[in-house]
Amino acid sequence: MQSLFFLYHMKQITKISIILFAILFTCCEASCTNKVPKSKKKIKKVAYMYLDAMANYRIDNAVPFCTKETREGVIETGRALLQSVDTNYIKSDTPAKITIGDIDLTSDTTAIAHFHKSTPLKEHNGQVDLVKRNGKWKVHIVLNKHKNEYNDLPKQKQEKPEIIQGEINGREILAFPAKPKK
Repeated sequence: MQSLFFLYHMKQITKISIILFAILFTCCEASCTNKVPKSKKKIKKVAYMYLDAMANYRIDNAVPFCTKETREGVIETGRALLQSVDTNYIKSDTPAKITIGDIDLTSDTTAIAHFHKSTPLKEHNGQVDLVKRNGKWKVHIVLNKHKNEYNDLPKQKQEKPEIIQGEINGREILAFPAKPKK
């Protein structure tokens, strides 16, 4: 009699254990899969805030959404160049509309956000790199002064562009003159 009683309760305990395990497994799986969309939402927000500020010439508003390297390169260069841009041009090129498309998570701490920028004067598709630092996603763009973008051209078509050197607000700048449209 005791053995029947024992077997009955063991069966019940086994059923309850299986049910609890299934519930626990389902909860864990759901919480793990929800991390990716939350992360992508954060990346989209950071990319949008940075790109919207830069595209609408509100450079200082982009600072909280970028890394130190981006501040030292892109933001500082943008501030210097913005002082020489005609305000009528800025008025004619705004408002800019930014649409964030796909997010490519390349690792736990790096991502690429694809975007479309539309202004009254032009449209542009591009991508921006983001990194996770101290638990927060930041836009990460590093200007490389020594990069030669013409190295990828075939040797016979390689032309070295004219480089104009100058100074804006005490900072040395290098610029490429615009090519006339044909």
